[in-house]
Amino acid sequence: MDAAWFMYSVIVLLGAMTAASVGVMLWTLVGQRRWLLASVGFCCYALEQAIIFFGEYVGDKPYYIEYFNHGLAWPAISIPLCTAVVTILWTWMAMRVYAPVRRRIVVVFAVAFGLLELVVAPIGDLSNVTRNMLYWGVRDLAFIGANVFTWWWVRNRATEAQRADLERVRGVWHALVAFSLCILAEDITFIEFLHFDVEKGSVAYSFFWHITERNISENVAMLYCAWNLVKEARDVMRVFSLHPAPTTNEKGDAAHEDSRADLVVRLARFCDELGMSDREKEVLALAIDGKTTPQIAQELYISQGTVKAHLHRIYTKAGVASRKDLITAFWKF
Repeated sequence: MDAAWFMYSVIVLLGAMTAASVGVMLWTLVGQRRWLLASVGFCCYALEQAIIFFGEYVGDKPYYIEYFNHGLAWPAISIPLCTAVVTILWTWMAMRVYAPVRRRIVVVFAVAFGLLELVVAPIGDLSNVTRNMLYWGVRDLAFIGANVFTWWWVRNRATEAQRADLERVRGVWHALVAFSLCILAEDITFIEFLHFDVEKGSVAYSFFWHITERNISENVAMLYCAWNLVKEARDVMRVFSLHPAPTTNEKGDAAHEDSRADLVVRLARFCDELGMSDREKEVLALAIDGKTTPQIAQELYISQGTVKAHLHRIYTKAGVASRKDLITAFWKF
């Protein structure tokens, strides 16, 4: 049993650190801050798990029932890490659904959540079942709240282009909703109901000792998020591998079809964000496809001068000075 939990802990830590590394790679490649934020979030989560792992390693971790009377072993570390994980999760999900994220709001949220967790934290003589449930329950409800917020934003505030992009991750969002509910249900079950005093040294004792401060549903949810981050990195690399090659060739493989779908959604979001007209969108699509000015003019039945005028307006809106910079800005969007 001890060996199984050891391997379990190693897998969780490796999953978090792999996702953190991939997040840094994506941030370096496309320059989007949400990937750097995701990397920091996975690092904080890995540190949370490392604290639990360390307590088991040195044997300083109380038994399952005794834990309710001892509370957090390192509250000065655990509470800030918990606050960081929840704040980063909320911020990342807001950025993912294209909600405006202001630094002041993030700071206020972090301070308010941190103070709330500090007030209800099971520390020393203040530790009991109720305070443990409040401490972990607030965290769990914050996870659920993040999912509720993203659902509300997409339903009421997102543009059509943004909804088209988010439609591709609908399955991931549904899974995260299910995970967040399982996380809360697991904490309620183990903290409020399963109080078994078993013989020390037995398999049951080992199980309950290791499960203390852990949430298996939360660990699995983190690994699921890490896996999806790796998949996102794969898709980004696949798109960048096709850039700046033309995208209208007739390949029938699944990778090409995924890239075509990404192009359509990316083009809609890019044009919607920069307020481009329908004609500018058509010109941009052909320019991204590698068409020259004469070829664009011929395909759209307009003069080359008109094409150049449209391109100039597109450059201005995108904040670039050349077609090469425009294409780079497009793929980094």
